[in-house]
Parts: sequence; C-alpha cells; structure tokens
Amino acid sequence: MIDKLAHTSSLLFPQGLEVNDSIYSVESLDAAHLLLGTTHGLFVVNKATFTAQRFAHWTHGDNSLEHKIVYATYNDPLIQGRWWFMTSTGLYFWEPGLFNPQHMPVFIGGLNPRVVDIRSVLRDESGKLWLGGSELFGYLDHAGGFHSKLDNLSDGSGEMAINYIERVDSDTFWLGTSPKGLIEYSRDTGEARELNKQWKIDCTYVYFIQDTAEHRLIGCPKSLLRYAKSTGDIMVVGHDDGLLGDELNDGAFFYDPREGLYVGTPDGAMLLDVDRLSNRIQRDGVFLEAVSVYYDDGVQTDLIPQDEKIIKPGARMISFQITSLDYLDDTPMTLQYRLRREGEMTQAKYLLLDGQSQLNITGLQSGQYALDILSQQNGIWSAKPYRFSFFVKQYWWQMTWVKSLLLFTLLCICVGIILYRQRQVKAFKRINTALVESEERLRQSLKGSNSELWEWRQDSQMFSLENQWAEKEDDRGNIILRLEGFPIHREDRDQVLNAWESMLKGSSDRFDVEYRHRREDKSWGWTRVSGRPVEVNAESGRILRVAGIYSDITLQRQLEDDVKLLAQAFGNTSEGVLIMDAAERIKVSNKAAQTIVGASDKQLNGKFFSELILVKEGRADEIVHLLQQGVSWTGEREFLREQGGPCPVWLNVSAMLGSKGNITHYVAVFSDITERKRTEADLRRLANYDVLTGLPNRSLFSTRLAQSIHSAEHSGEKLALIFLDLDRFKHVNDSYGHSMGDALLVEAANRLQSCITEEHTLCRFGGDEFVILLRDASNLDTINHICAQLLEQIKTPFELYGREFFISTSIGVSLWPDDARQAEVLIKNADQAMYHAKEEGRGNFQYFSSERNLEALYHLRLEAELRKAIERDEFELHYQPQVDILKGDKLIGMEALLRWRHHEDGLVRTDIFIKVAESCGLIVDIDRWVLRQACLQGVIWSQSYDEIFKLSVNISAVHFRQADFIEGVKKILAETGLDPHLLGFEITEGVLMKELDTAKEHLRELRVLGIEVAIDDFGTGYSSLAYLRHFDVDTLKIDRSFLVDIATNEADQAIASSIIELARNLKLNVVAEGVETKEQLEQIFSRGCYVIQGYYFSKPLIFR
Repeated sequence: MIDKLAHTSSLLFPQGLEVNDSIYSVESLDAAHLLLGTTHGLFVVNKATFTAQRFAHWTHGDNSLEHKIVYATYNDPLIQGRWWFMTSTGLYFWEPGLFNPQHMPVFIGGLNPRVVDIRSVLRDESGKLWLGGSELFGYLDHAGGFHSKLDNLSDGSGEMAINYIERVDSDTFWLGTSPKGLIEYSRDTGEARELNKQWKIDCTYVYFIQDTAEHRLIGCPKSLLRYAKSTGDIMVVGHDDGLLGDELNDGAFFYDPREGLYVGTPDGAMLLDVDRLSNRIQRDGVFLEAVSVYYDDGVQTDLIPQDEKIIKPGARMISFQITSLDYLDDTPMTLQYRLRREGEMTQAKYLLLDGQSQLNITGLQSGQYALDILSQQNGIWSAKPYRFSFFVKQYWWQMTWVKSLLLFTLLCICVGIILYRQRQVKAFKRINTALVESEERLRQSLKGSNSELWEWRQDSQMFSLENQWAEKEDDRGNIILRLEGFPIHREDRDQVLNAWESMLKGSSDRFDVEYRHRREDKSWGWTRVSGRPVEVNAESGRILRVAGIYSDITLQRQLEDDVKLLAQAFGNTSEGVLIMDAAERIKVSNKAAQTIVGASDKQLNGKFFSELILVKEGRADEIVHLLQQGVSWTGEREFLREQGGPCPVWLNVSAMLGSKGNITHYVAVFSDITERKRTEADLRRLANYDVLTGLPNRSLFSTRLAQSIHSAEHSGEKLALIFLDLDRFKHVNDSYGHSMGDALLVEAANRLQSCITEEHTLCRFGGDEFVILLRDASNLDTINHICAQLLEQIKTPFELYGREFFISTSIGVSLWPDDARQAEVLIKNADQAMYHAKEEGRGNFQYFSSERNLEALYHLRLEAELRKAIERDEFELHYQPQVDILKGDKLIGMEALLRWRHHEDGLVRTDIFIKVAESCGLIVDIDRWVLRQACLQGVIWSQSYDEIFKLSVNISAVHFRQADFIEGVKKILAETGLDPHLLGFEITEGVLMKELDTAKEHLRELRVLGIEVAIDDFGTGYSSLAYLRHFDVDTLKIDRSFLVDIATNEADQAIASSIIELARNLKLNVVAEGVETKEQLEQIFSRGCYVIQGYYFSKPLIFR
C-alpha cells in the first residue's frame, strides 16, 4: 500500500496467502472494504484498519474459493450488488444475502457443463454477459444458455485465450488475447480484425487495456501502446523511451485521471503522464554496414557497399552485416527480410530475423537480385523496406548455350541406338518364323494328347503358353507370363519354384510338377507341367531356353481326392462304424468304433456283432432279430468294453442289399452316450435340489410335504412347518456383491442343517428364505428348542473372505393339523407368522395366530372395499381450524382431514385404511381426490368470506415422489380455480429423505407456484436436521405426542422449546398440533408458539 501524502509504502500480507501466491485484482467491494482476487481465492481488506480476512469470514460462509486461481472480479452493472469471479475452474457469482459464491455452469456443445478457464467478463447494454477465457469466447443469455463466438476469432492455428474484454463503442469490443494480441470484434457482424497486423506492431500478449479521455492504452510484454482516439495514431513506448524496465507485469496497472497511469514492472512501479509520452528517437532505420562474399580462395568484403554490386562467379556464400541508425541502442535487432530474383513470377514472403544482425545466403544462381529489409521504428514495423540490389555472375560452362549443345549431342546418340535396335528386331523376326513352323509340326503331334506347348527364354524371363483349347475363340492365342505371374496356389508355389530353380542350377535335367492354378471362373484346377532345357550356353552352361508341355489333370485329381476323402471321413468320424458280412462277422471298423469298444482293429475283425452287445432279459442282441421290421433299426443298447464295463450307445443298424436283393453286408453306426446319460442324471438332480446350497428345492419339498401329510393322516403324528427369512441379507448382497451373498447363504444353510436330524427336511424355499419340516412334532418344547438353536446359529457372526457379518433370522411356525390341513395353507400360515416375527423386532420366532390371520383378512377386505369407496362416494373431508392466539384467536387456516364412512362398518380408522391404501397403491388416487375436493371447498370459502385463510392438505409419501406430482397439482388448480397462495401442503419429514433430488425439485416448484409446505409430525421421524437448510419449507408442526404430557414432563417441555427455537432461528413458522387442554396451551404459549390446532378450539368439522 502507498500513502501518496506521506510518500510511504507498507506491506499488507493477508493471513492464508502463501509467499509464492499472487494478487491478480484489487476492487472496491463497498465504501469500507476492498476485494482481492488471488491465486488462493478471495480476500477482503478493511480500508480503515488495513486488516485482511478470508471472503468467507466476511460473508459468514464457508467458501472463499480456496485453491482456485481468481483471475479477476467484476461488479455487475445490471444486477445490483452482484459480483462475478473469473477462476481457473469456471465462473462464480455472489450477491448480498448469500453466504458463499455460487457456481454458474457453462454448457458448451453438450448437455453437461464443462470445467472452463475464464479470464474476463463484461455485461453489455442488452443484458448479455460476455465471457472470455482459455479457448472460450461468447455470451450467456438471460436463460443462462451459452452462445460461443470463438469460431469468429480462431483460424485453427492453435489455442487462444481471451484475457481482457473492453467495450470501445456500442458495437465494438477490443479483446486482449494471447498469442494474437489485440483483436477488434464487431458484435453485429461477428467480424474480427487483428490490430497487431494492421498496426504492424509486436504485441502477442495483452497485459491490460485502459480507456482515458483522449487515448486507449494497451500493455504489452515489453512495451506500452498509446492509441489516439481522434486521429488513430499509434505510439509504442519501450525501455529505450524511458520505461523503468524492459518488461511489464500482467494486470499490474491503475489509472488516476488526475495523476496518470501507474504501471507495475519486475523492477518496480512507475507513474506515466499519458498525454506527454514521446519516443526518444523520432526517425530510425537500418542499412548495410558491410557485404562479404566467400570464394574458394578467399573473402571479399565491402564496407558500406554501394547498390547494384557485382558478385563474381564461384561465390559460395554472401554475408550481409546490418546495422541501425540508433547507435545508443545495443539491444539485438528484430528484422524481416526477403530476397527476390528478377524475372520470378511468385512473390517471396518476408522471413523473421530475430536477435541477429548478420544474414548469410548460399546457393544463388546467376541473375539480378534485390534484398528487402523491414525494421521496427519505435516498435512499429516500417511500411517501406530498405532495398539493396546486386548481380550474381556465372562461369561459361554454366551458360545456356553450352547446356543446349550438350542436350543436342545426347539426343543424336539416342536416335542412333534406336536405329540399331530396329535392325536387330528384323533379324529376330526371321528366326521366329522358322521356329513357328517347327512348333506347328510339334503341335499336330500333341493334338491327340490334350496337351499344350510352353516355352521359356532366359533373356526375357518370359513364358509363352499355347491356349488352343480355350472355350472362347478370342482367348485362343498365346499367353505371355513371367514366372511370378502364374496363378499358382500359395501352398504349391514353393514346390514349383524349388523345382524350377533346381533345373536352372543343373541339379535336375528336367522340370516336372503338378500344382493348383486359379481358373477363369475363380475356381482351383490342377495342372501338370513337364519340360526340359532345349538351349544351353556352351561356355557358361547357363540354360537359355526351356520347352515342354502342360495338361489339365483336374478331373483325375478330383477322383483321387474323392477316394481319399471318403477314406478319411470313415476313419476320422466321431461316430463308430462297423461293416459286417452277411453272417454278422465284423470286417471293417474305424478309429471311433475301436475307441468306444476299447479294442484294436485286429481284436474286432472276425468277431460276431452279438458278442459286443450286453444281453438283458427280453431284448434281442442279433442283427437278424433287430431287423425283423425292416432294413434298418435305431435305439439304445449297451456295448461290452474290453476293459471298463458296459458302455451305453445310440445304435443304428442298416442292411446293404446286393443286385439280386439279398443281404450282402450290415453297417452299424453308433455313438457313446455316456455323457448324455450323466447329464440326464444331473438334470434330474437340478430339478429337485438347489444348485447353490445343495438343499431340496421348493419342488422336492412340496412332494415331501405332501407325502408326510399323507403318512401323518394314517399314523396320527403331528407335523411342524418352520419358515425362516434372513434379516438384512439384501443389505449384504447389495453392498458386497452376489458372490459374498452366495457364500453367506451356503454358510447359513450349513448352520441350519446342523440344528436338525436326518428325519427332518431343510429346504431352500427361494432367495434368503428357508423352510424346515419337522416330523413327530407333538412336543412344543422340542420345537421351541430347535427354533432357539436356529436363532443362535444365525446370530453367531459370519466370517467370510476376511470380513465379519452380523445378521439375524425371523422364524414363523405353523402346526399340522392344528393350524391347517392343506400343504399350501400350512406354508402360508408359517409365512404369515414369520412376518409377525419381523414386526416384533426381528431375530425371534412366532407361532401362527388366528387373530393376526383375521387382521390380515380384514385388511384384504378393506383393500377390496377401498377400490370401490370413491365410486360409492364414501370418502368425506373434515376440517380442523388453526387459530392465532396473538390475533384474538383469529382463524388463519384449516387442515383437511380424510374420513371413510363405510356403508356397512361406518367410520373406519384412518391409520388402518391409509396404511392399506399405501400398500396396495391406491393412495395416489385418494390423494388426488382429497386435493380436488379441498380446492373446490376452498374456492367456495374464498368467494363467501372476506377473511382469507389457508387450506392445508396432507400429501402421502408415495404421491409426493411421483414424477408427475407437480403437473397433477397444476391441473387440479386449473380445474378448480383456487388461488395457489390459499393452499398449503403437509408432508412428513421422512418423505424428504428418500429420493432427495426429486424432493428438492418438487419443493422448489411448489415455492414458485406459491404453495407453502409444512413438515407434519416434526421430531418423530428419523431424518437429519440438515434437510431444513436445503429444502424450501415454510412451517414446522409440533407433533401431538410432545404435548400430551407437556404440563408435567420436563423432557417434552425441552423438546417443544427446542423445536420452537429452531423454527425461529430458521425463520420458519411453527404450529402446535393436538392442543386439548388449557395447561397445554399455556405451556406452548409461554414458549413462543402462537398458532394452535386441536380439540381445545375445535374438533374436525364436516361442511355439508
């Protein structure tokens, strides 16, 4: 901090800011405080005491955007008191009334918000909020939708960040970016101009933009730009012009219209008078100080060279030494240059020469050249280059006429070679004619053999094949191919090539192969090729020419392959095959038959077929008997293995008839069905036993139970059915996976099995349910003892895979024939008793009770009657007043209470039929009926009475969690015409703790509609008080259970006081429900609750 009056400075180091952290922004938060944006969140500084604290301490919140880089802060001119914070992880805002900064999601090209790096924010006069950041530019509309305009700025050359947004006029923004510097952007047209290129300056990174009365100031990494608004003139001021250092700091500036611009640098801060800024040198430029030409034998150097310099032939390199007119500036120069040759059509581009004053050029051809050099004059690139012209000479042999003479000589030599070649071709033609005549005679001699001739020549490496037997006449010419061009099958190619190479090397005196070749119809055919050398070089022994014949042997090979295939199929089939003569003596067997029977080929040959079959009473074993009904027979038999006992097979026997109809042979085909038999046995077991535990399943248990009942009816013994359900098993299964759940079931089954003897039956009935059938169960003490053992076994901790689990079991017991005589009813009664055990607190056992059965039947009857209650118009609403005792016992509200007047039973207890309605799914329809009727009554009251009071309706948990709950409410309000502000909903606190997102959304939408929400029976639920902070509720209703003994019970007094104080601190209304006596009223009134509902003022009333 700087005291301008005392000319002193002091250091303020906020607590929580590290040494290596930085402060990016300082803004006036209000008249007494400053707002700091740092690399470690937000801080607030007291202007009077110069003490700093975390932003969260100032707002009484818990979030100061710690561990986030806050690039800048922005006071929104449109929304009073709102501040925007631009951070490395997105956009945040704060306004008075909020404890913590709120995140503003930015949706870019998708349904999910992205984490974006935001550097700058600006609100325009139309209300759009413009955002700039890393690869981000666009605006947020009034609905929060983001519209990207980055494509208007980016040319695809790389990543770009928009660090500053400054509005120049109503349509134009100046954008400070990196690495493209300053960009002028038009909002109406979307056009963007790079001012760096237009002004010809070097400013790839904008540090700040400051608007003054006559100028705009732009901070660059090494200089300051001043733009004159009236004339458009640009001035670049750098270290040579008087700046404190040769580098500025990003964002370190402050403008005072009376004193000037404060600018921060690594070397300190400085104050600039913007209007009096000037350059040290007004005119600057470059020129050539020297030109050196390097030859093979030396170097020629010209100091201050003259234009149109002549470069002699043989120059290896030309070096240009460039200097500046500013002799006091010793910083390295930054130049642009281009070299143009006279007569070239393309225009050369300027190349950057950074930090060097010497330019070396090699490899120049002869001709006239011009070297153009651009330099910076006070930070601005010169519009007109410095130009130096020179001419490069060449040796005589490099001249054009010498090259043309050489080209003409080569052309004459080529023409001579072509004429000589033509004479050779004519001689070859004469020789070829004689060869054709000789080959014709040979062709006639081979015509009858269905073969064709072929020939190979060493000089051309080409094969010539006749094709006189082609199907199409157009194809009956010679075929010319190289060896690699033959369509040989890849599996045969190596064999053919090896045979050919063997003949060429002299290892063999002939070439004779058979191979597959690709035919015209894409199928594979077989070819046989034979040939021998017919011309050999006498000196070297090299083969010059080979001739021979080739023939298509496809049909012959197919016949051979068919025979091999049949033999191979017979030998390798998986089914056993035996071929026998007419006397049933085995002649031939395949490998599969030998494997199945367990005998070798020699052992089987000559055996009678009947010796293989295991004889059983009543079954035929000879083929003649098997074939009495026809020429084939199929069925099951057992073969006698040589070793290993009988083998079941599936057998098919067929007779082979001769030309005269007599039997010549028998064929027996069979397969080993041992595995199938084993599988059938396994399937029978799977049908009756549980796969996981190995216990009898429901099907087998039903059979055994029926058998036991049948036996007991004759013997007079008693049976007991024990139904067990593992408590909290689903929690283990869902939390640790099915593998852990399966292991738990297996261990539980083992423990249960250990509690009973073999005469009893344990069954896994399904899921985590088990059933035990006890025989001879006349002694109740024995049953109690077994149940106690079962409870203790399951209660013992389970140690599975290094974890320990604690569960319990609930047990229901039904007796035969006391409780039921039918098996299904006996199981149902035990199941009902098990649920009774669960209701009693789990981990116990209960016997079937006829009273509870009657209660269940009563509930079933109520369920059936409930479905008709609305149609019969049996529901009615009673209304209980709510009174404000501070306003002279004024009526301020009514609570609608549902009653069911059954046509036979009269009034049904509300707690009973509501529970039944929730369990059977009718509660939603009933809720909607209640809401519609209450709204209709509310409309009547609002039209009949001047006094306005709220009408409260209870909403069930099932109805509140419906996805269309809000739409249903809107529909009923629209149908009845009731003002939503006259309606209130009462829900229990447990409703809010299930499906939190749905509850929050519904409460928010009810708040928008104007419908107040009260928490009914507050304090009796199991939920956390945290929901009161996050949910939009308006009222707490103290439950009647806290008021019954409040006059004498200090605990109830303390609870009531706490609820009232909690409501007051959270700015919520509070209602005492169930006040019946004057003493209760006095206790509640003395503790600050003034809205009363209960019998003290009125019972629920019915309005006809």
